[in-house]
Amino acid sequence: MEIHMSKLEPVNDMKFDSQTATGAVVVEFSSPTCAPCRQIEPLLDRLAGEFAGRVRFLKVNVNESPMTTARFRIRSVPTLLFMQNGSVTTQLVGAVSLQAIIEQVRGLTADRD
Repeated sequence: MEIHMSKLEPVNDMKFDSQTATGAVVVEFSSPTCAPCRQIEPLLDRLAGEFAGRVRFLKVNVNESPMTTARFRIRSVPTLLFMQNGSVTTQLVGAVSLQAIIEQVRGLTADRD
């Protein structure tokens, strides 16, 4: 069995604000038991590699971070938040396509490309 090391940095209630305060950040809200979450994670890993140094990719386990989950009104997983300097610019819900994610990530980096 191949062990997959995720490029998504885990973040919890205590660290969320400090990890998202500056720059372009994509946050995946997920649960270990969520099949669609597992489906899009390889896509996010790939993008984390492609956009390394320009966009940070974080992962919030909704079961372990109830305050952050409630604050952003996360109702279903996976939910992706696209953030710029601590503010949410866009949100995608569900197992969205790679193209949909790329469009939003490019939107975060548009002013720097």
